[in-house]
Amino acid sequence: MPTTPPPPIDYSALPPHLRPPEAVPTAEAMVQKAEALKAQTTPVDARPAWVQLLETLQNRYDVHLLPHLEELRGRLAWFTITTLLTSVGGWIACPWVFKQLQGVAPKGLQLVQLAPLDGVMLSLKLTLLLALVGSLPVGGWHFVRFINPGLKPAERTWFLGGLMACLGLFVLGSVFSYFILLPTSLGVLWELSPAIATNQWNVVAYFNFCLFLTAGMGVVFQLPLVIGVLGKVGVVSSALLLRYWRESLVGLLLIAALITPTQDPFTMLIVGLALSVLYLGSIGLLRWMER
Repeated sequence: MPTTPPPPIDYSALPPHLRPPEAVPTAEAMVQKAEALKAQTTPVDARPAWVQLLETLQNRYDVHLLPHLEELRGRLAWFTITTLLTSVGGWIACPWVFKQLQGVAPKGLQLVQLAPLDGVMLSLKLTLLLALVGSLPVGGWHFVRFINPGLKPAERTWFLGGLMACLGLFVLGSVFSYFILLPTSLGVLWELSPAIATNQWNVVAYFNFCLFLTAGMGVVFQLPLVIGVLGKVGVVSSALLLRYWRESLVGLLLIAALITPTQDPFTMLIVGLALSVLYLGSIGLLRWMER
């Protein structure tokens, strides 16, 4: 019956003078081992440092940044295609939107077109605006999908909540402008116009005023979101806002005086009251976030 040979004994842990003669490496073996290690080492790069730096940056760009840029290009392409498709519906909806904006005009107002291309350019501008609004759901979905992989679970919750709050506040500000601020501002401007000539308004200037005021109030109504972000990063707190509420209300009234297009006290008071309500709501939001 064949016997299993014993396993080899490792003498490397012993000093050379205690090893058996066959376990002591010869000088030739040590030279060969040194040459083999030298052959395995990485050769020194003799190129200039700036060339090596550019190559490193190019490699990092190809590995880390280029895939994200390609993904962003694809998502922007989808958003562009969606905008082109919704522009058809925007062109069809233009007469209805014009009619709704004319509904808030003072009684007896006549809108005139002063140049041949005024009506066409205004329709194209409104079509593009409606197309962008119609493609916002698709654009928002692609934006969330692009940002989502780089966020932690808690950050995703705050990001989605902030995005929904931004859209909701913008819609609230636009509704406030259409039903309250626009009729008041246009009525005041109509009454203050001197009766020395026929009171006719340029159709382009009228619709630009309505769209600017509506979109502007949507941006102004982002005040609670801005204060919430500042509170989240620790810049402000609910106690600080309550302590300086008088100074803050005076500042909001000054802002209302600057952004109100008619500059009459009644319209400025309406805008100031809206900003004050948003400020008080921001304090409640910060208290909820601090719990």
